Amino acid sequence: MGLVLVAILVLLWGSNFPAMKVGLSEIPPFTFRAVSNGIAVVGLLGIGRLIMGHRLAVPRRDLAPLLLVATLNIAGWQLFLTFGLLRIDAAKAIIIAYTMPLWAALFGWLFLKEILSGPRLAGIAIGFGGVAVLNFHTFDAAAVSVTGVLLTLGAALCWAAGTVALKLHRWQMPTITLTGWQVAIGSIPMVIGMAILEDPSAMLQASTPALLGLLYTAIIAMVICHWVWNSLLRMIPAAAAATSTLAIPICGVYVSALVLGDQVGRREAAALALVVAGLFLVLLWPVVRARFAAFR
Repeated sequence: MGLVLVAILVLLWGSNFPAMKVGLSEIPPFTFRAVSNGIAVVGLLGIGRLIMGHRLAVPRRDLAPLLLVATLNIAGWQLFLTFGLLRIDAAKAIIIAYTMPLWAALFGWLFLKEILSGPRLAGIAIGFGGVAVLNFHTFDAAAVSVTGVLLTLGAALCWAAGTVALKLHRWQMPTITLTGWQVAIGSIPMVIGMAILEDPSAMLQASTPALLGLLYTAIIAMVICHWVWNSLLRMIPAAAAATSTLAIPICGVYVSALVLGDQVGRREAAALALVVAGLFLVLLWPVVRARFAAFR
């Protein structure tokens, strides 16, 4: 059952980037995020309360850390990624965005005093090398492409910083309730942006594929995938679950190529391989080394 959930998670989360790209092609960015997040909040908190029986109240000691994490993990991640996707291909955005565990390892060393071993340092260097390979030609091209790359890197940095902030605090709330409140609080800038800068009624003119892209992001990626991830962590070791993150960008890149026609040439394939190799060294090599040592 655990392997089935891993396969489902990889396919569904990997397909979210092209789904977002389709939705954002017709729906204004703040409107896209405000509406999809609203649906996700109802789903996450509804599952937490009605199915899992958790209380929805936020403990007082969790409130300040929750505000920080919501700002980084939801507001920062979504704003940077959304506007980055408007400027670069989904396949490229996936590769850049999934450097977030590499940044998290670096931030963990800086702020959590986590050990940054030789293999992890090598993984960070290899992963960032993949991003450099992917974008070597970009800085000689149009400025809009450079902006897209930098925005997507900003999204990865926000998610990594949010991960460190999550680990710094001992939460009293269950994970699914915490996720639901993160989305709710992190959506405030989206709602303000939608009200001031956009016409939400424009969504009514969107095509069926664009609306399906929005619903996919809200229901599949933000509700079902988080629920599957939480279930997965209860069923198999965290290290084994982390293995699935290696396959998500691979799946996403090739789904984007299939659905959107994004180019996946030698440069993209090489960059993807380097980023995945870096993720392996950062996320899984310590576990592999420990198990190998235990058998010696």
